[in-house]
Amino acid sequence: MVCISDVHGRFSELTMPPGDILVIAGDLCETADKDFVAANVWIESIEHLYRLIIYVPGNHDLGIVEHTNKYRSVARILVRSLLIDDEIEFERLRIYGMPYESRDRLEPETRIRPGIDILVSHDPPYGILDDAPTSRGGVSIGNTDLCRAVMRIQPMLHVFGHAHFGHGRKRIGDITFCNVAICGRPGKYYAVANRPTIIDIGRGVVVSDAQE
Repeated sequence: MVCISDVHGRFSELTMPPGDILVIAGDLCETADKDFVAANVWIESIEHLYRLIIYVPGNHDLGIVEHTNKYRSVARILVRSLLIDDEIEFERLRIYGMPYESRDRLEPETRIRPGIDILVSHDPPYGILDDAPTSRGGVSIGNTDLCRAVMRIQPMLHVFGHAHFGHGRKRIGDITFCNVAICGRPGKYYAVANRPTIIDIGRGVVVSDAQE
């Protein structure tokens, strides 16, 4: 799996390694219309590198969640691979996608089905790789209900973003948590700071960063 989130339209600055699955955990774009057109062109240029592309929208991508039909023509690939409170099975792995929790999607955490292997969300779970900078230091911006749901369902892997400065990985019990945010350089919240995250689940869950 090659995993990214929080690209915010900076496609030209990414070097994408090949893999079986490309996971985009939200905020691929900055705004809806013109950025989704550019995103679609970019994904068309790299889709041959992957057998499956999974896209879970973030808070900057809410237009594509709320107006899916509107964006079918300009984001053909993005829409085709959308996971909005739904799951897909790939090589006997059940993968569930939960986008950013907008106000019209009440309690989306309760829809996550038991028995999934991989959870992809835009929100981080509260207290886990969810640091955000403030004038008084860091603060957790994760989702409390999502954290409870993850601990109850116990997927082997949870991939997310949103908290740019939370990039990294952490293992709690049998769950591996990965914040795969691309942007988040100190002093420049929307500057590219990280490489795509590579996750090998052939033998357990092995996480590394893509090489130059």
